[in-house]
Amino acid sequence: MLIGITGVIGSGKSFIGQLLKEKNYPVYDSDEFVLKAYQDEKILLALQKAFFNNAPFDKAKLKELLYNQPSNLQKLNQIIHPFVICQIQEIKKKYENDLVFVEIPLLFERHLESLCDYTITVKTSKCLQKKRLKTRNLQQFHFMQFLQKQQLSQKEKIRRADFIIENKMNLKKTKKSLQSLVDNLKKIN
Repeated sequence: MLIGITGVIGSGKSFIGQLLKEKNYPVYDSDEFVLKAYQDEKILLALQKAFFNNAPFDKAKLKELLYNQPSNLQKLNQIIHPFVICQIQEIKKKYENDLVFVEIPLLFERHLESLCDYTITVKTSKCLQKKRLKTRNLQQFHFMQFLQKQQLSQKEKIRRADFIIENKMNLKKTKKSLQSLVDNLKKIN
C-alpha cells in the first residue's frame, strides 16, 4: 500500500519520513527520483536541448533559469515527471502487500495522488515553517520561497489529504499521532 506524504515547504515531511524509517518502514523521497533522473542519459539530453542549447547540464544554472523564468518549471516537469511517475509505480508494485511511504512535496499540484492508496499532509504553524526555512542558507532560502509560490496552500493540501499529521513543537504528540495513523493504515491494509 503506497502512502504519499506531502505538505508545504518547511512542514516537516522529511522529519515524518525519518520517524517512519526509525520504525523500519520503507520511505522514499521523490526528490531523490529527480536526482536519479538527472543521471539518466535520455533525460540529460532532453534537458541539454531544452535549457542549455545542447551544452552540458548544469544544475546550478538550471535553478537560476527556473528562478528567473518560472515558466521554465513547466518545461522541466514535462521532462522529469514521467521518470518520477515510473519510479513511484515501481515502488507501489514492489510493496503492494506492505506499507510504503513516498515523500512528494508537489503531490496534489502534479496530480500524483492517483498513484497513492492514501495521502498524508504534514501540517505545521506558519511561525514554525518560517523558522525552519530560515535555518537553511540564504541562497537556498530564496529558492525555497520561489518554490513555495508553486505549491498549494497548506489549507488546500489538508482539504485534499486522506490523513493529517500535526508536526508542531511537541515531538511526543507527533510521534503518538503518527503511530496511531500507521496502526490504522495497517488495519486497512
